[in-house]
Amino acid sequence: MSYKSSVPLQVVIGSIITFQREALGISQTRFSDLLGCSKSTLSKIESGKITLGIDNLFLIISLLDIDLFEFVDALKRSVEVLQNSGIYVFNKKDIENNVLDGMNLDKLESFLED
Repeated sequence: MSYKSSVPLQVVIGSIITFQREALGISQTRFSDLLGCSKSTLSKIESGKITLGIDNLFLIISLLDIDLFEFVDALKRSVEVLQNSGIYVFNKKDIENNVLDGMNLDKLESFLED
């Protein structure tokens, strides 16, 4: 499979958070109040501009009334859909390890298989 574009993992996580929050009918304002953060910070979380620590991620998923296994399953399915659509989902370690530097997206499949 060749990849035509890429997206950071935190963007996928933020999309799942947004989807679940909206499915519950909770506004950004109300959810940010529940989290104890500003609406601006929540917006950055949902758009993937902030990488969440595990403690904040646990807080968010508990407020969204899902457990860790449901969240991981949703994340796994989302990544699979994106990758099957030709979009490589990368994480911070890929950048830290210079995995993406100069790498042709067509060759990322071999990296994913390792």
